[in-house]
Amino acid sequence: MRIDSEVLAAFLHMQELDVQIIRAEKQLQELPERKAVADAMAKRRAVAAKAEQVEKLAAKAEDKLARITEEDDGLAGKARRIQDEIEQAQGDFRTVDARTKELTGVQERRDALEEDMRAVDAELEKIKAVRAQIAAAMEQIEGVERNAGAAFAQKGGELKQRIADMQAKRKAMAQRVPADDMKLYERTAAATAGVPLALLVEERCGACRTPIEHGRVVDMRSQGNVATCPNCGRLLILQAH
Repeated sequence: MRIDSEVLAAFLHMQELDVQIIRAEKQLQELPERKAVADAMAKRRAVAAKAEQVEKLAAKAEDKLARITEEDDGLAGKARRIQDEIEQAQGDFRTVDARTKELTGVQERRDALEEDMRAVDAELEKIKAVRAQIAAAMEQIEGVERNAGAAFAQKGGELKQRIADMQAKRKAMAQRVPADDMKLYERTAAATAGVPLALLVEERCGACRTPIEHGRVVDMRSQGNVATCPNCGRLLILQAH
């Protein structure tokens, strides 16, 4: 095939831009600050999930404490009433004996509740300590995320601007290339990882380095200044113009 020399020159320039854009986009994706931000976000989510679990445990413990306190308050009132009855029943041995036994049972239950309350208090103290650890961890993670995010915004912003500038140049150049030629370039680029052109160097493809028989090279040259590499499918520029 034959392609106008000015179009070939534009293609070569576009390919150079395309390669630089690909490299810049890869560099953007591989910025260490980007990974640091992603890692910090993942850690923050994990710590937030842990915090949620701790809050559920705290709510459960606080609910248990409330129930214990409510029951103990009820038993304290009951104990006072029984004591009043004992005092009022002086001389009535049976009533005093029965109420005393009842009072003993109430006190035993209150003693058991006190043990439960101490256990819940101890659990809440542990939860308080874990909350403090979570808060400290979250503060540290958010600091890392902020710093890495600021660094990524600067470096990433510079790379994005550079990519945008190159894309603008490429677009302007593509608009000056005939539509059919541009379709050929884009189609070949899509099939060759964004590098559609190669030079013929000593009867080898300059990209894949595959040797091409001399007779075939002669035949290619007789048909124009561009051929297709039989191995990698790139547009093979046969001669400079």
